[in-house]
Amino acid sequence: MNDILDMVKQRGVPSHTSNRVTDAGALSDESVAIRLGSKTGDPNVITISCSDELGLACDFARLIFEFDLDVVRADLSTDGKWCLMLFWVISRQGPSNPIKWSQLKKRLTTACPAPPSSLIFPFNKHLDPKRNSYLLQTCSTDRGGLMNDLVQALWDLELDVHKVNALTSPDGRAVDVFYLRDCRKFLAVSERQEEICNRIQSVLGASESFCRLSIIPDNEFPESLDLRMFPTLPEELFRDDCNGLGADLLKTAPTMTEFSINIDNSLSPSHTLLQITFVPRRGILYDCTRVLRDFNIRIAYGRLSTNDKGAGDLDLFILQENGNKLVDPDKQNSLSNRLRKDMSDPIRVMIVNRGPDTQLLVAMTVENNGRSRPRILYDITLVLKMLDISIFQVDSEKISYGDRLWEVYRFLLIEKSNSSFRNDRMRNYIMERIRCILVGK
Repeated sequence: MNDILDMVKQRGVPSHTSNRVTDAGALSDESVAIRLGSKTGDPNVITISCSDELGLACDFARLIFEFDLDVVRADLSTDGKWCLMLFWVISRQGPSNPIKWSQLKKRLTTACPAPPSSLIFPFNKHLDPKRNSYLLQTCSTDRGGLMNDLVQALWDLELDVHKVNALTSPDGRAVDVFYLRDCRKFLAVSERQEEICNRIQSVLGASESFCRLSIIPDNEFPESLDLRMFPTLPEELFRDDCNGLGADLLKTAPTMTEFSINIDNSLSPSHTLLQITFVPRRGILYDCTRVLRDFNIRIAYGRLSTNDKGAGDLDLFILQENGNKLVDPDKQNSLSNRLRKDMSDPIRVMIVNRGPDTQLLVAMTVENNGRSRPRILYDITLVLKMLDISIFQVDSEKISYGDRLWEVYRFLLIEKSNSSFRNDRMRNYIMERIRCILVGK
């Protein structure tokens, strides 16, 4: 660990004992401490000290992203057994929709691994926290923004949407099916089911609405499917080279001229230095750490910093899972290519014709374990709600393509008399708004 601190000091990178950490305030006995900024616009500081495990930084970065917070600075350090992580975050939400800090703290604390048995007694290392999975079925009179309201309620209830199938019937009824995973642990099933149903019923409103929640085993969750199972999905939605047919309807990230990756083994005798320069955007730290977890890469020390001009730097001292440096050129190239793809262009948006209908397609890469990118369904439906665009049908699937796992949302849109989705200008506007809310600054 000392060689890391020497390297970062020589390069002008603050160590975890620097003023930046001191600035966060004294560490408390709690695993997670949150100190809010003294005035509007000041970063809020999240300090986490707990046992370490592979991919832990990804879990924390995902939760911070899920609560609509941008990480403007970060310091990560670990000795392989214990870690200290600090995140300087700013809210994207206005004062009318404040961050639920107590809920975030609870979720971050829950994500912390249990201490080693030598530090706490008694401790059952074989104890596996129980997270229930549910199948939610609802039926009610359709209305504008109903899907967005349902997804917001599910998030408030700390439920992850694994898959969705929704349809508007000819008589104007909205029929929705959600596969859900509970983020809370060790809950009495009957009480939790009652809480969820009551909340969803309040969103559905009318007394003739229907809500059914049933618990299901995890192995009943839909598996990922091959792209060949969906012949109507355009292949260019997943390709890195989007110059083929339909590329004019595909909205991807602009060329990131300031995005670069450097892997260096000369600065440290025991660690590989991964240096990334990027244009800041939503979820950039999460996208990086999820790739590292997928490659079983450990972070020994890391620092993220951004400046007022919109540039960001990420310096990480990394190790393979076996504790060795990353020296194999093929593994280096594979990691570099994956980081470049998933950090610069994780979201694809396309609008296509389906006969007389218009279909909105949104695809994004997900973790190898199938865990979805947070806030996707909520953010997309929020844009459609704000644009007063009604949804006739929506579904989602996990799809394998190449060496990556994708999640695809398909929205069949209802065209109104005062607007036309066949107009290229309107389509580009919709796609731009969706990209902006999903990954934009």
